[in-house]
Amino acid sequence: MNIFFDLDGTLLDSMPMWNNLERDFVESYGKEIDNESLWLLNSLTEKEMIKYLRDVLEIDFNYEEIENFFERKLFCGYSRDLKLRKDVLETLDYLKSKGHNLSLATMTDYKYCKLAIERFSLNDYLDFILAPDLIDHSKSSPKFFEYGLKKYNNNEKSYLVDDASYALKVARKANIIPIAIEDKNGREDFNMAKSLSDFAIKEIGDLRNIF
Repeated sequence: MNIFFDLDGTLLDSMPMWNNLERDFVESYGKEIDNESLWLLNSLTEKEMIKYLRDVLEIDFNYEEIENFFERKLFCGYSRDLKLRKDVLETLDYLKSKGHNLSLATMTDYKYCKLAIERFSLNDYLDFILAPDLIDHSKSSPKFFEYGLKKYNNNEKSYLVDDASYALKVARKANIIPIAIEDKNGREDFNMAKSLSDFAIKEIGDLRNIF
């Protein structure tokens, strides 16, 4: 089996950081942002997010300002502060021992997520990493997942483990079987994610009941 894993909110307990990061930036310019807009920002690439903040929320800033703001926060988070979710390494070890192909499918740019990948030695389990700045596709497009399927180039069933409803929906369009995972610290509607998926789990360790 080919199993694609989301990073933020799935392997890594990082959504509280992202929620606060985006809200803090918007509020630093005297603006307010609702939960629906925060959810939307979570599905955008860095460039798309900057355009949204400028065009929709009408925040006047230059690229260097937001880049510096995000880089400071994200570097500290991924290189030092963020923790793995429960049983992540044990589950990856189990799946690898069963002969499954494991890879990462993240919306976070590689320049940030690689810091956590290296810190937790996730490369020991992953065949490759899909990230917007590596493949020039957003996770909101089926082309993102199709790129991963081409890299595997096999006839095995493929799955995506993700907490985000939009990603689960897009993965199915690419003929990848969606598995919803609950992130109690995130902002996703787990019932919505479950309705879009073939399987639903509370913790990453529950994958042992599927594979």
